[in-house]
Order: sequence, then structure tokens, then C-alpha cells
Amino acid sequence: MTLDDLIKTDSIVTDIEYILEQGKGGVDQIKYVIHMLIVKNKNFHELQNSSVDEINLDDVISVLNTKLVYYYLENFQMNSNYLEVFLVKSRKVVVDFILQREEVSDKILFLISVISKQAWKCEYIFFYDDEDIEKINKIKEINEIYYNLVCFMFFEMPKEIIDLISVEFNSDIYIKSMVEMINISQEVKLIDIESSFKINDDSGLVREMYEENPYPRWTYNNYLRCKVPLGNIFENFCDRDKTKFLNGRKNPRVLIAGCGTGKQVVGFCESTLYKEVLAIDISVNSLKYAKYMVEKSDIKKVSFHQADLLNLDKNSFGTFDYIECVGVLHHLKQPFEGWSNLIDILEPGGVIKVGLYSAQARSSINQFKQEYKQETDNYDVKSLYEIRSNILNNNDSPYNDFFQKWSDFYSASAFRDLVAHVQEEQFTIPKIKEMLKRLNIEFMGFHISRELRVKFLNEFGDESKLFNLDYWSEFENKNKDSFYGMYQFWCRKNKS
Repeated sequence: MTLDDLIKTDSIVTDIEYILEQGKGGVDQIKYVIHMLIVKNKNFHELQNSSVDEINLDDVISVLNTKLVYYYLENFQMNSNYLEVFLVKSRKVVVDFILQREEVSDKILFLISVISKQAWKCEYIFFYDDEDIEKINKIKEINEIYYNLVCFMFFEMPKEIIDLISVEFNSDIYIKSMVEMINISQEVKLIDIESSFKINDDSGLVREMYEENPYPRWTYNNYLRCKVPLGNIFENFCDRDKTKFLNGRKNPRVLIAGCGTGKQVVGFCESTLYKEVLAIDISVNSLKYAKYMVEKSDIKKVSFHQADLLNLDKNSFGTFDYIECVGVLHHLKQPFEGWSNLIDILEPGGVIKVGLYSAQARSSINQFKQEYKQETDNYDVKSLYEIRSNILNNNDSPYNDFFQKWSDFYSASAFRDLVAHVQEEQFTIPKIKEMLKRLNIEFMGFHISRELRVKFLNEFGDESKLFNLDYWSEFENKNKDSFYGMYQFWCRKNKS
């Protein structure tokens, strides 16, 4: 009997549908399995490869009303070229149907709700052209309420229109669900954030960018909750001789430096033991979103404060046993100065986790930025979204395979962060080694996948070499995509 005989796809789908329906923990861990089952479905595959003229409303319903697809789109911000292309086609089908029938049926309301919620999660990065605008303007001539409904699939709508639609369709469960999600943007604005903020002259453009595009937008976090001491995590990735953490302290005082919209904060607090957490960021709008999501997640002992890493001192916040600063320092004008300021408020023997961009791993992004220099330097939104759409719809694009592995490709704030950031520096392992020496901190180990660890050990054999930056530099020179997200690693501050 083969494995295929034992494990039937139908059984897997049934089991996953049950997990989704029951709200069981750990759904994030199987997100990519769910996605695979969706895109491998024969019906979806056929429609995804069809032109808009070949797809009718019932075809779209047959895909989006299945449990797997509905729950996937309901829970996750999708990062799938297949699903995005399909949703954009579905949006066109909906618009054409309303133009032809001059009505909105229950089916239409369902589809508008599903597409609009995903469009909001992706921050309206889905491309539209002049023909789309012309058609929705024709709908306005027919019926302004229908026009407002359709616009939710394309644009961020003002509060007065959200309220109007909420009243007009107060008995429709799908539109109520859509309004509830989109209203998060309005609720976030009401959050208060503390600030004794002194901005460095070199930080203004970065702050402005994240006020415009708080990064990332997210609504859902469903990892299995299993709080463990930080020391246990270090033992899985770090040199065992260096993992003794602050005399065995299990409940450290923690700083999340550059917390963005709080996904990192929630993930940390739900998985790790801590005494208290302070989350800081340069952007008020990012902090408001983060605080909203932490409160929604019912997480305690977390506070938020606006701050600039280039203007930190012990008198502001005290000292910390553990600091995380992932994806932040490389956006400072003076990364070393910001890192040094963090070390100053780290307790002797304390640990800091840092994430920095790899120059080698981002070579294709650098090539993209050079090819579209005018669009990326000036953040030409319309042109960039059109370029992005052409990549999505062209399997022969040199960037198609590359961008598919970047979840940042699929939402507006993340895409801007990826290809059009106002301030970015990239690093090499030798440069990191030199900075660690200047900071007088010890490298403990990289946060890497099991696959990357196995690949490294297959080449070098000895596990002790996992904690030697010279070997990692040699390895990356041969495997340039090893740190395509970024280098993430832990360091310990010397006690003397």
C-alpha cells in the first residue's frame, strides 16, 4: 500500500476545513498547505487560466464559496500570485455583472465582501486600469449606492461612506462582516500613544514614510500558544556555551525596538515568558495599530512609546534584559549609532536579536530598483503597481519566480518597504563581524530554518562552525539567497 492510498487529498481537505471552522490554534503553520490545496484544485486552475470573458458569476462563486478558499481569504492576507490574479479577474466579473443587470443580488454582495476584505488587507495594491475606472463610473450613473459598494473593491473608503453602506445593508451578513473589518482603520485612529519624542534630523523621511504606510497591515495571528523561556529558544539556535541567559532569568524585561504595527510584539508575547514588554517605533500610526492589535489579543504588560533609535538613553526607558530589533537598523542613516544606543540600554549579560538586510541576497531587488530607478526613487505608485501587475501576469518575467517567495510583494506598505524605501543600507557578514567587535558583543547564532542548517552542515560538518561568522561568509558566497529575508541573529553583551 502506498502513501497515496493512505492519505487521500479529500481527507486532508476535510481535516483542514474542520480546523478552520473550529478556530483551532496553529492555523498559521498550515497556511501554505491550504494555499497549495487551493491552487492545485482542478476547477480553480482552469478558471485562473481563463480570460475574464470566459468566466461567469457562478464560476467565481464556485471557487470563492468553498470552505478552504473562503477561510483562507477570511483569515490571511494572501501572498499568492495565483489568488491575486483570480481575485482581480473576479472583480471585473462583478463590475460587468452589475453594469449588465443593474442590480446587486445576494451573490454579488457575497463576492463584494470577500474581494473587498482581501483588498483592504493588501492595502489596495490590486492594479486597475482606465477601463476599470470608466466602468465603475458608469455604475455611479446607474445607482450611487451600487457605485459605493463596488468602490470598496478598489479604494480605501472614507468613514461617511462606510457608515452609509453599514446602514443601507445592515441586514446583510456579508456586508456587515466587510464593514467590521474595514472599520479597523477607523478604530485604530482613536488609540492614544505616549511620546517624549525627539526626532533626529536624519530620521524624518523614514518617519514620514511609515506614517503614510504603517507596515504591515494584519488582522490575524493564530500560531499555537506555548510560552517558553527565552533560554530554551537560544538553545535551539545558539552556541550552547553562550546561552546562559542572565543567571537563568525566565521573565526578562523586554524591548521591541521598531515594533511597526505589532505583529512581532503579539508573536513574541504569545510564545515567550516575560516580565514586561516595551514596544517603540518612530511612527505614531504604526504604534496605534500595534496597540490596537495587542489589546484585541488580550495581551497584558505591554506598553507603547514613540521613540527614535538615534535618540535613546537610559533615563527614558531604563535598561532591558532582552532586546529585539529586526528589520530596523538598516533603515537608519547611522545604523551603527542606533545599534550602539541599544547596547547602552542592554543589561550586561543581556541578549539582543538583530535583523539586517543581506547585500548578496537582495541583489535581484537591487537590479529591479536600478531598472525602475525613476519609479522606485520617486515612489510612483501607479507606475509601480502596473509594473507589479505585469510581473504577476507574465510567467516569462525575470522577476516572476524571484518575487513569488517574498510575502512583501503582496501588500502596499510591504511592497513599498521592499522596493522603494527612502533609506536603506545593506550588509555583509564581514561587515557585521566588524561591527560586533566595535560594539564589544558576542555572536551567539543565526535564526535559520532547519533546511538551511542542514545545508550548511552538509558542507562544513562540524556543528561548532554554525557559530563562526567566517564559515557563514564562505557559505553565503556560494549560496547567495541563504538570507533572502535578512540576517537574523542573537548577540550577547559582555558582562565586563
